Order: sequence, then structure tokens, then C-alpha cells
Amino acid sequence: MNSKAFIFSHKINSTDFTRERILTFEKVFFLLINFLIKSLQAELDNLFKVILNKEIPVKEVTKGAFSLARKKLGYEAFIE
Repeated sequence: MNSKAFIFSHKINSTDFTRERILTFEKVFFLLINFLIKSLQAELDNLFKVILNKEIPVKEVTKGAFSLARKKLGYEAFIE
């Protein structure tokens, strides 16, 4: 999952996920395979609360930014 070959073969364009951003391939993938029970923004806030080791939820990214990032991920990654 963290291998460059896996990421390269499952992103839509060759330029996707090349720069180091807050929403990396791994974070987008893990959030999508996680069982979402709350609103998308609440799930994003809780994810970054855990990642950043904070006591309260942190609004690091918006749900719009996440929606744009998930468009860059190919569906084949979930099958594999």
C-alpha cells in the first residue's frame, strides 16, 4: 500500500500525488476504506486528530479538498 509502484498504478494522472501535501495517497485511501458513520467533515477532523496526536478534533482540510483528492484515486486500488 505504501509502495511507489502501488501508488503509481492506482492514481488517475501521472502528476497526481507527486507533491507532499496534507492529503496524501495513503490518507485518502485509508479514509475511504474506513467505515464512515459521521459526516465527512467530522470524519476528516477525527482522522487528523489521531494523526496529529491532538486532544480535540482539528480542521486541517475541508470536505471539498478531500473530494478533489479522492477524484485522483483510481477504483482499482480498492479491488487490489
